[in-house]
Amino acid sequence: MTGLQDIERLVGALEDIKRLYAERKASLAFVDAVIPKVVSNPQYSFYAEKESVPIKEAYGRVAGESVMAYPLAFLSLLRGAYYKGYC
Repeated sequence: MTGLQDIERLVGALEDIKRLYAERKASLAFVDAVIPKVVSNPQYSFYAEKESVPIKEAYGRVAGESVMAYPLAFLSLLRGAYYKGYC
């Protein structure tokens, strides 16, 4: 297959998914997500001096590392993002 055929096949598959699940929107679970405010470049935050603090004390601080917890979506801290009290 060529690159163009791969793209056409992907677009067709995405159109099929849209068609199959378009009417099921009401039955999908709602996830109340908090979108953090990114206040620092992630690369800068990675190389910056850091202080390790318990998650309960992260209120009002900027994350220096990314943290993902399992199962997915229960805890997600992103490097360079400011957190304000939902942890």
